[in-house]
Amino acid sequence: MIIVVNDACFLIDLIDVDLLDEFFQLGFQPHITPSVLAELEGDVYEKPARESIKQKKLLLHNLSEEDQSEILNLMQDHSSRLSQPDCSCLYLAKKFKRQS
Repeated sequence: MIIVVNDACFLIDLIDVDLLDEFFQLGFQPHITPSVLAELEGDVYEKPARESIKQKKLLLHNLSEEDQSEILNLMQDHSSRLSQPDCSCLYLAKKFKRQS
């Protein structure tokens, strides 16, 4: 199974062009972080994202305090270039790579 870590922009684009369901059929195991989901809150993109999580097509990866600390370190390293949600995606992707 190929794991992919999605940011909000990717999900927004898939929803905008009505290809979210087709993406889920590609056989990837897509993950997002809570901060990526938070970026979608209060917008038209929140409902399809939450429904996908509910259906277990999109996996919401809960982060530990240790994970959050590592994300803060990444933010400091990339302070002017990457947002907290971006750093959470980068961290999660690196974590999955270490586990493989």
